[in-house]
Amino acid sequence: MRRINFKDVEVAYLTSTKFPERDKDTKEMLDKLGVEAHRFDGGVTDPYTIGVATGHLQALSSLSMPCLLLEDDARLAVKMPEFSSVTMEIPDNAQALYLGTSQFGRIENKTALGGVICSRTQYNWVHRVYNMLSMHAVIYLCDEYKKHITTHLEAFIKNPPPDNGVDDFIADTMHRFQVYAVSRPLFFQQDGHSDQVTLAPLMPKI
Repeated sequence: MRRINFKDVEVAYLTSTKFPERDKDTKEMLDKLGVEAHRFDGGVTDPYTIGVATGHLQALSSLSMPCLLLEDDARLAVKMPEFSSVTMEIPDNAQALYLGTSQFGRIENKTALGGVICSRTQYNWVHRVYNMLSMHAVIYLCDEYKKHITTHLEAFIKNPPPDNGVDDFIADTMHRFQVYAVSRPLFFQQDGHSDQVTLAPLMPKI
């Protein structure tokens, strides 16, 4: 068992001048939580996914482990005290902990609603996940997983696949790593189309 306290986690949020209202709302949310966060702007790009990848890459390249990255549409799904008072117990081998979840998973290189594969752990509140599409609230815990993600982001920015999102490859390769997610999301994605699929609890299948 490993304990992680939010006061020991660097926090960053990823935004763009394309959505100034999201930037403002994220700042207000973090202020209420008592969190000082770095701000990274991926820019307004075409396609927009390059900007998303750029923001994540900037943050991961600048911060030390562990670090929590929040996208600017991540919103609290639960009532929570100041982050500095929260301690979480996670498996010793955890390489990443997703505080935001999704019902979308990748199966045979295709996105499927309800396709997330996850398994129970000795902790009731956290499951291991193998193929989940979700990047809006992630704690990166080790350099090995960070390197895997940054290598992918660099390749994506250089040559973005026409029909794939930033997180498709991450979900496709998630099973290679010790990645965990909260059973009930602490953050959901308030972007107008992902709200419900990022609010539902994860249901273990194995």
